[in-house]
Amino acid sequence: MANEPACAALLVVDGPDAADADASGVGLAGRAGLLLEELLEGVSLARSDLLVTAFLTCAPSNDRDPSSAELATSFERLGARVALLRPVVVVALGGLVTKLLRGDPAPIRECRGREEPATLGEHAFWLLPAFHPAAALYAPALVEQLRADLGRLPELVARGWPQVAAARAEREAGEGPVAVARVQRAAGGGPGVAAARGRREAGGGPVVATGRPEPEAAGPGPDPGQLELF
Repeated sequence: MANEPACAALLVVDGPDAADADASGVGLAGRAGLLLEELLEGVSLARSDLLVTAFLTCAPSNDRDPSSAELATSFERLGARVALLRPVVVVALGGLVTKLLRGDPAPIRECRGREEPATLGEHAFWLLPAFHPAAALYAPALVEQLRADLGRLPELVARGWPQVAAARAEREAGEGPVAVARVQRAAGGGPGVAAARGRREAGGGPVVATGRPEPEAAGPGPDPGQLELF
């Protein structure tokens, strides 16, 4: 973390599996990384425009699920990184990371490409679930869906942090607190956020307020159960 910038507009959270990391520990360095770079180039972004971090510092042995203590440490570590980097967008790659960061067991095929205002600690950002590039290598039909999801990144970065987007909408509407309340409702704020915060404090994961546009229609693909591995 010593060489990380003071802030980063885009933070990509990779899964706990470091199989595609190189010898230096940099994630997404193999074929999955090359595919990610290719898709980013299509929306005028480069690998250097984002930071990649693993949700777990090391994969649990014997392919077991992470323990509650390991998850708590991982959330603490990721929260510290988010507080330091203050990203505008956090991309959750793969089904496991998406479920953990959303605090919701919904499969990734149901929420990919839908941004959500979310918080870790005191920092708010847009959370964008996406298929893992490794899944797209395994199932090429997913490449276009991943391309479409990553294609939304410039738009989301341009919006700014969720609270900035809400303030902008208020100014444009010129309706003061009424506009703020409307934006909060549209973004899933208000009582829903308080309820989500209660779930997090009870051990249900981070606060995420839902108010998501529908993603592009998904074409036929591989066995959905297999995709949840990514």
